[in-house]
Amino acid sequence: MGATSCGNSGSNKETDAEALLLEEAIDKNLSKDEKKALSAALDDFGIDFKEKGNQIIKTSSALGSKNIEIYTFKGDKCTGYRIICTMPEAQAKEVYEVYQNTLVNVKLDGNTVSGDYNQETLDLVYGSMTKAQIREKVKQEVEDSKQLLKSLKRRK
Repeated sequence: MGATSCGNSGSNKETDAEALLLEEAIDKNLSKDEKKALSAALDDFGIDFKEKGNQIIKTSSALGSKNIEIYTFKGDKCTGYRIICTMPEAQAKEVYEVYQNTLVNVKLDGNTVSGDYNQETLDLVYGSMTKAQIREKVKQEVEDSKQLLKSLKRRK
């Protein structure tokens, strides 16, 4: 989402504006029953961030699915990015097929799919960033998502 940092006084205004645009699109395109289902689904959304040892972990959940993104560091350098997704089994098979083309060490175990960035992708995406920069980026993603969700829930 395009919201600014939480320290910026414009952050909530931008998040509210995004939520308002989304709400207008929902009003135009969804039936009353679809809106009711969407409103109920908002209660299932969650996102969190934590640091554990040499890792930064972002966890998000929505609509019966859960994603865990794990950034691993050696000193200040990001040396690994792993994603673990748990979802309905049929959807997991589809995601597995996509991940086969984009990640390495891809595994499908029932309703859980996991995989890693290869070194080239890791260097391209995170090679120029320090651990502190990645931490702030992930924290900002989590905060922006929480603010947008909070704004949407106020409009339920």
